[in-house]
Amino acid sequence: MIEKLNVMLLIIVLGAMLQTGCTSHKNGAPKERKAVQHKIYFESIESEKTVSEQETVEVTVKGNLPSPAYSLEGFDVNVKNELIEITPIVKHDSSKMVAQVLVPFEEVCRVGKLEPGNYQIQIMGPQEEVEVQKSLKVSK
Repeated sequence: MIEKLNVMLLIIVLGAMLQTGCTSHKNGAPKERKAVQHKIYFESIESEKTVSEQETVEVTVKGNLPSPAYSLEGFDVNVKNELIEITPIVKHDSSKMVAQVLVPFEEVCRVGKLEPGNYQIQIMGPQEEVEVQKSLKVSK
């Protein structure tokens, strides 16, 4: 009986070794992982509906990062015509071992020196898609 158990244990160990050996390339190097584009989840943006041209517009951006390995480093703001594009700058620390849980964030983006007019504020996602949009009026 003990001999049968030893044979079964040997078969299990050999099977595990073979399975592990099949996951590497011919040269023994591990397979490269493809870069995965993680999505930032935006909930809302808030700002005043009307400001004067001398005021700095404060846009509060709320959402979630995909894991604690991500941090919001700031915003890239691009104003063209009557469109304000806000792109969050997100840093990923690949050295961290973390659980895949959503991490809420709420940050303020400041936009200044706007000419009078009606603007659309857009938060841009990872593939330059519009995630959230809001209107803003700048008066004299």
